[in-house]
Amino acid sequence: CDFICLAVGLTPTIRLVAQTGATITFVNEAGGWVSLHNENMETTRGGIYVAGDLANIEEASTAMIEGRIAGLHAANSMKPVDGFEQRMASLRDELAMFRKGYFGERPHRAKEKIYEGYYETMGTGRSD
Repeated sequence: CDFICLAVGLTPTIRLVAQTGATITFVNEAGGWVSLHNENMETTRGGIYVAGDLANIEEASTAMIEGRIAGLHAANSMKPVDGFEQRMASLRDELAMFRKGYFGERPHRAKEKIYEGYYETMGTGRSD
């Protein structure tokens, strides 16, 4: 890993990720400007990951889970991680739990738009 950036704030600042060449787009359901990314939190610029408000304005709990997904995937891309599939499945289940119910509808729609934009930009189909 060459660089890790952590930040806390009320308004996401997308300038740093935009400077990498990753695709940035406005998604109203996501709360504004976000970086297109896939389910592993990887941006259109391979090897660069986002989580939290750069990925979708939600709540701290989902931001932390997304950060763990991004970190686990990044680590596994460099060297296979023992139990990777099981750990990733557990994190995805935990994230899905937070997005259930009435208040989970908007974040779910936002993520679908973000994933759709990612795969359209990358010229590939969705893997799941």
